[in-house]
Amino acid sequence: MAATFDSNLQLQRHLAAIVETAHDAIYSYDGNGRITSWNPAAERIFGYAADHVLGREPTFMLPPDRREEERELIARATAEERLQDIETQRIRADGAVIDVALTVSPLTEAAAGTVGVSLIARDVTLRKRAADAQAFLAQASAALETSLDPARTLQTIVELAVPLLGELCILDMPRADGRLGDSVAAATLPGVAERLVEIRRRWPLEADGSHPVARVLRSGRVLIVPDLDKRGALDPVAQSDEHRTFMQEAGYRCAVVLPLVARRRTLGIMSLLHVRADLRYDQSDVALLEDLAARAAQAYDNARLYAERSRVARTLQRARSRHLHAPRIIAADPGQRWGIHKRSF
Repeated sequence: MAATFDSNLQLQRHLAAIVETAHDAIYSYDGNGRITSWNPAAERIFGYAADHVLGREPTFMLPPDRREEERELIARATAEERLQDIETQRIRADGAVIDVALTVSPLTEAAAGTVGVSLIARDVTLRKRAADAQAFLAQASAALETSLDPARTLQTIVELAVPLLGELCILDMPRADGRLGDSVAAATLPGVAERLVEIRRRWPLEADGSHPVARVLRSGRVLIVPDLDKRGALDPVAQSDEHRTFMQEAGYRCAVVLPLVARRRTLGIMSLLHVRADLRYDQSDVALLEDLAARAAQAYDNARLYAERSRVARTLQRARSRHLHAPRIIAADPGQRWGIHKRSF
């Protein structure tokens, strides 16, 4: 009997060690849907400490559109169905939404039956983003290659970015006076893009200013601007009281700002923003966004050069046409010109 007890104790310790050292998040719910265990990998992947989550319902880490899905998964596992590799999303402690693959299993006891569920979560964000990125970039390249009109190309860029990469995208192009006020934007919320473009027109950004767009124009490097929803975070960004009010009403959360560079020349600045969404940009997003910015810059530069060559060609054609249709002056007889009359001899 003692040997059996020692064997069971050793097995429990072995299983506990596996849970503690696992690379995947392993946690469990009781019959009331409250978190009862939370391993170190769960802390690392989700960013929440164990003492913050134990005894709580998991709603704090569930995107609103995933809560009904979670209830369904728990109900199915409670009915003793084992669910494997269910791809879904969770909200990390820093607000970023990550992709996870879940395995959900019933927790049973000999005397009481099913008393809860256990979950294993694997972070598949990078894998999924890599696949999505390749599909998106292929689509973006195809769309950008179809236009040789500069204005249409800029509009295509912002429309491609929304809503997949952000809820708001704006391109700021340098004006002749050096300021940034010629802008194109797209947004998921009606009227937001139009208001922002009008604000840029009325209060163009100074190239030597402190706005993130101006900073990226000078540095040529990507800039992530987090936590724009925190108190006072919009003050250094606001160009006017109206601009500050607009950003608050739009629900700015965070931004990533990138230079559009082609042939070693910065043609403009692209800003992507999350607004009214529990999403955050981080370093894992930068490679995809830099690739998109490079393709966008190349497409715009090609369209710009094509338009300039077409303009020059039309100017030359008009000049040639005027020359061909100009009235010809036929010189009179030299003798008549000087009043000398011919005589017959």
